[in-house]
Parts: sequence; structure tokens; C-alpha cells
Amino acid sequence: METSLTFGCSSSPPLFDDLAETLLLCAGSEAGIPRSECLRQLDDNVLIHSPAKAWLFYNCYRNMADFVGVKCAPNVKDKAFEPRSQGEVLGIIYDMPSFSMTISEGKIDKILSLLFDVIEAKPLVLNDTVETLNGKLSFYHPLAQELGRFERGFLLHLQDSSEKPAKYVTVTPEARSQAWFWVIMIDVARGGVPIPDARPLS
Repeated sequence: METSLTFGCSSSPPLFDDLAETLLLCAGSEAGIPRSECLRQLDDNVLIHSPAKAWLFYNCYRNMADFVGVKCAPNVKDKAFEPRSQGEVLGIIYDMPSFSMTISEGKIDKILSLLFDVIEAKPLVLNDTVETLNGKLSFYHPLAQELGRFERGFLLHLQDSSEKPAKYVTVTPEARSQAWFWVIMIDVARGGVPIPDARPLS
């Protein structure tokens, strides 16, 4: 049933979301892990913890899913995997021994292609290209550390959300400059950057 809930009607996303959240809450409760220590992106679940706790949560989640009849993805490289010290989650490769992260090469290629579409525009580029690029930069901007939060303004203003994707927009010199910044930052991120501490200050 869960494979059909994401399609077909406007109410399906919250139905699917509630089911995924309930399963995560139940598994976390059984493993004794607070919800605040788990990450869920739609149907993807991520837990970074000590090896013992990570394995406990993993086994509880898989057993709970099996019990209620939810099919989990098989262990496949870069898609779904059991607890380990390095792995790719949503296009970001995390390395826990060095506490660093980088972008997968496949994602880098896509982002660079979009960036050069903007850089090489003469001077028009598709609105859809800029919207796609901004969506990716919004997700990956932590790889540029603090700078990533600010070096997107001209690119964000470049897109026209009120217009159709097929509309052309004019690339400003400032937007082109920010695109070059991101080409450099993506190259820096290839070597790995520190994972930011997301815990709230007490």
C-alpha cells in the first residue's frame, strides 16, 4: 500500500508522511532513541549515533517495518545501507572517522552543468535551469560553510517563480559572479569539509 500513497491524489503526501513518521517513532521508542536524534526525509531515515545504538535502531526499524508490512529498500551501495562509518545520504558522502562530508561525483556533475549554463548564458538562460540550480544549492549550501548561506542572493533573484519554466531570464553580472563562486566551492568540497555541528547551543 505504501508504494501507492505518494501518487494519485492531493491528500497522498500527508498520508504517506504520517505512515513514515509513525514507523520511525515506533522504532525509535523501541530502541530508546529520541525523535530529535533521527532524521527523516520523506521515506529516507538517517541516524548518526554510536555503533551499538545505530545497530539497535537499525534492527528495531527493520523488524518494525517487517511486522507492519512495510517493504524496506534492500542494502544497495549509495541507496540504502546498514550502519557503517562512511556512506552517502541524499547525495552527500559522510565520513565519520574524519567527521567530514563531500558531494558525490554524480551530483557534482549535475550542479556544475547547471552553473555553466548560467555562466555561459549570452545573456539569457531558462527559468527552469535557474530554479533547478537554486533548489540544489539550497540543499548543498552547507558544504560552503557560512559563506553558502549568503552567496545565493543574486541567483535566487534571477529566477522568476511567477513565470513558466520555459521562460528565459537575463543573467546579471552579479549572478554570473555567484555562479563562479559556486564552481570554486564545489571544487573545494570535493576534498571534504567539516560536518557542521547542528546541535542547539545550551
